[in-house]
Amino acid sequence: NLQNNEPCCICTNCTQIDSGRFVDVIEIDAASNTGVDNIREVIENAQYTPTSGKYKVFIIDEVHMLSKSAFNAMLKTLEEPPAHIIFILATTDPQKVPITVISRCLQLKLRNLSSVEIASHLQNVLQQENYSADNSAIELLANAANGSMRDALSLTDQAIAFSTNKQIHSQSVEQMLGLSNEDSLYTILKAIAASDSNAIVNICQELNQNGANFENVLQQLQNKIFQISLAQLSSTKIDDKLQDIARRISLQDIQLYFDIINLGLEQINKISQKYNVFTMTLLRVISFTIGAQEEKQIVIRGNNCSVQT
Repeated sequence: NLQNNEPCCICTNCTQIDSGRFVDVIEIDAASNTGVDNIREVIENAQYTPTSGKYKVFIIDEVHMLSKSAFNAMLKTLEEPPAHIIFILATTDPQKVPITVISRCLQLKLRNLSSVEIASHLQNVLQQENYSADNSAIELLANAANGSMRDALSLTDQAIAFSTNKQIHSQSVEQMLGLSNEDSLYTILKAIAASDSNAIVNICQELNQNGANFENVLQQLQNKIFQISLAQLSSTKIDDKLQDIARRISLQDIQLYFDIINLGLEQINKISQKYNVFTMTLLRVISFTIGAQEEKQIVIRGNNCSVQT
């Protein structure tokens, strides 16, 4: 489409590119073709003009996997590419690409997709496959994908395997992802607000028996605390249960909780005993809150003593 640079998806060129049969679009997996000889073949092929299209396009996937000699071999071609050649260098680790190559490229950083965009696309895919899903189930899958549509589709395939009668329910998705249900999250938050360490230990043991993914549960808690903080400091609306919890926790404490859970998420990936890290993270939330209250009381008593003295 010459007007908005968008593919029409109808013409012969578009349909052949989409099916991987267009002779002038050549995709190379750099992870499997790392040597200088593979790049020399590309350079030799680049001398020939395109057969059907306006340009001959070389897509080199995971380009950071190329060897140093391979990068050096293609450097001259990148400096003065033929007018009919376009190189697309794709990578998930740009730090490993030599600066001499990066300086000769136009860098386009692709953003992660939002959960809303992923959920919308998953809804369309499931409709085409004649599957139905709860809105909450699709939301769980979209959030678990962390901005990656490929991960979202993979998780959806797993959810389909867990489904019955072509229906995907939030309960099966929670079980598949090792997530905690909403009631458990509210129970944890209420226990934190009440500084009830016994309730925290009991629910941690229950989650452990149910095979919960503790990293995912911490991420769920982090999201709930984030929502509470937004509601406390802005006009953001939250559900009634969270609103009730938000009234019990101070602005300062909610910020502290967020930082402690962030620290727990960092530690849980480094230690094999994830249950211990998960439990200690929640107990640390309560301990710091109680400690801050006791410190205030000690200061007040100290002042009183000094006054009496």
